[in-house]
Amino acid sequence: MRKINVFLFSFIKMLYGLIGLLMLLSLFLLFLNVILREMVNFSFVGIENISIFLIMWIVFIGSGLVFWNDEHISMDFLYDILPLPLRPIIKIIIDILVIITSLLLLYYGSLITNQLYQLNQMSSDGLVPLYMVMMSIPLGAFITLLFFGYKFVKRK
Repeated sequence: MRKINVFLFSFIKMLYGLIGLLMLLSLFLLFLNVILREMVNFSFVGIENISIFLIMWIVFIGSGLVFWNDEHISMDFLYDILPLPLRPIIKIIIDILVIITSLLLLYYGSLITNQLYQLNQMSSDGLVPLYMVMMSIPLGAFITLLFFGYKFVKRK
């Protein structure tokens, strides 16, 4: 279990670093485009699309990290007013919904990513292969399932 812990915590640090780099890259590209547009009346084609694609990666990779840190949005006030015997049942229902949602995102995201790859579909500006963008969905779902599985095993 110790090797798994070391791997997982290294993986989490790498994900945080990747998210940080993607955020900085997105910020830099948008800032550069605004400065160029305002100062020399020139703008790079597709920078906005690339920034949106980077944000998609940030969101889907970040979803696993949010789950890992128990920072996801929750309706605590509803949970708190439930009688104590119902709380574990609600927790199980929420866990099942997280698993189902992640499995659906993993499955359908993989199907769509594969189709986009086979069709060689490009973004509207022609700069980015769309499968590289859509790959963030099944990857984020896989990361969420990985973290869920680890937490589930740790709970037992």
